[in-house]
Amino acid sequence: MAVESADIKVRLSTKSGAAGNTTASTPAESLGKYVSTTDLVDATLQNLFSNISAAQAASGVTLYRCIFVYNSHGSQTWQSVVTWLLSQIAGGGDLSMGLDPAGSVPVGQAGAQAEEIAGETTAPTGVTFSAPADIADALSLGNIVAGNCHAIWFKLVVPADVAALSLDNAIFKVQGQSDP
Repeated sequence: MAVESADIKVRLSTKSGAAGNTTASTPAESLGKYVSTTDLVDATLQNLFSNISAAQAASGVTLYRCIFVYNSHGSQTWQSVVTWLLSQIAGGGDLSMGLDPAGSVPVGQAGAQAEEIAGETTAPTGVTFSAPADIADALSLGNIVAGNCHAIWFKLVVPADVAALSLDNAIFKVQGQSDP
C-alpha cells in the first residue's frame, strides 16, 4: 500500500526527553534535538513563530525554529521528498528554510535527531538557509524510509523598523512520491 498523506506527519521539535517521538512540545520550544509527539497545527496563526513584539520590530530580530517531517507508514519509503515556500506575505518578516545535516533518522532514536540551539535567536550549526519559491528550486530531503523523520529549520528575519502587519504568514509545502 502506498504512502498516503495521512502517513506523513509534520511535528514540532523538542529539547526534552531521552529519545525522539516521546515528548510533547510547543512552537516556542521547537528548537531542535528530537522530534516531538506534537503535530504542527495547519492553517493556524502563530503555529510556529509567535507575534513579533514592538521592541523586536523596532530593532529587528532573527528567529529560528525546527520541525520534523515523519513518515509513519508501516513499510513504504516516501521517495524523492522536497520542500519549498509556497507563499509568504511581502513587506513583513522574511522566511527561509534549511535542512538539518543529520538527514533522515529513526523517529525513536535516542541520539540527537537534529541540531539543538540554546535559544530562538541562535542559528543552528551546519544549516544553510534559502527561500525556494517553487518546486524547481525546492530543497531535497531525499528518501524517508518508513519510521524515519527529517528535520527542517526555519529562519525568520524581521528587519529593523518594519511596518506592522495584521497578518504576516507563510506557507511551506512538502511533497514526495510512493510506490503503489
